[in-house]
Amino acid sequence: GGGGGGGGGQVSLSRSGTPKIDFEGALECMVVNMYLELSTRNHELRSGFEVLRAENMALLREHGELRQFLLKLCAELESLTDDTRLALGQPLEERCPTPEEPGLSACLETENARLAQASAALGEANARIREENEKLRSEASARSPTGLKLG
Repeated sequence: GGGGGGGGGQVSLSRSGTPKIDFEGALECMVVNMYLELSTRNHELRSGFEVLRAENMALLREHGELRQFLLKLCAELESLTDDTRLALGQPLEERCPTPEEPGLSACLETENARLAQASAALGEANARIREENEKLRSEASARSPTGLKLG
């Protein structure tokens, strides 16, 4: 050739002085540049994908941990509910009926005896209710969120 060499798509002059373009070199240069651009983009995309995959795995792990925590919390709450129901048991009115006030009697001695007996039974019922209320108050206090005051 003439001019300044023929590599990399350069223009040279022919013997007659007209420009001669190295199409093969230009095409090769273009293909190499396209490959380098595509390869760089591929590397960027793969790196970005790996970052997203790592984030995805961390998010899935966190989701699983949160899900397990909430399922465990639900199970504990169910257990707490069952325990509380057992502690409450049958309504107190059914277990400790309130003695009724005896009616009037033609005999004051009989009426007074009935009143004394009913008063003793009512005193015992009140003691059981007071004890039961203390148990419930203690149970409620142990299980209620802080700041919640019982009436």
